[in-house]
Amino acid sequence: MTCPHCKAEGIQADLLLCPRCFSNLTLLPAAPVEEITPVESPIRPAAGTGICPREWCAEPYPPGATVCPRCAHPVPPITATSAPPVGVSAVRLRLPDGATVGIRPMAVVAIGRDSSDARIADGLASYDGVSRQHAELTVADTGVVLADVGSVNGTVVDGRPAGNRPVPLDPGLHEVRLGRAAVLTIDVIAGEES
Repeated sequence: MTCPHCKAEGIQADLLLCPRCFSNLTLLPAAPVEEITPVESPIRPAAGTGICPREWCAEPYPPGATVCPRCAHPVPPITATSAPPVGVSAVRLRLPDGATVGIRPMAVVAIGRDSSDARIADGLASYDGVSRQHAELTVADTGVVLADVGSVNGTVVDGRPAGNRPVPLDPGLHEVRLGRAAVLTIDVIAGEES
């Protein structure tokens, strides 16, 4: 059996939860689930709802919820000022091996050799100068920021050291160097203003 959420294959048919993403497998759809990449169709919450901050989940949740209904991860409360992201429509991360990873809105993504996203971890695994948890990319309703998370060899964004403060990424293409050898690009695509 294949998990419709994280696409993990070879799951035993008698399991109730996916061992990889812990999604409920008893609520499987009757028809196959069509995969939608977040770069082409970003998930935006309906008015008055939020989105789980976990990068692989991104499940909408209602006002008053304290945990995500899908993965049980703690979620921030929805206030009257909460609104879906309008400044950024998509973020694409291009790894040194040429692979491209779309980042969902309202996500926090670890960048390093032990990233929870296997595509990022695999793309950086051969770079010794890249720490296990090297940097963190945050896509929020206020914009996109990249922060070095205490890496040994440092993070350089567009030729400037990131230091210990998050670096805001304006719409456009940004070159990011992790350590001395790993160069990746982050493409921030501007959304429609409301």
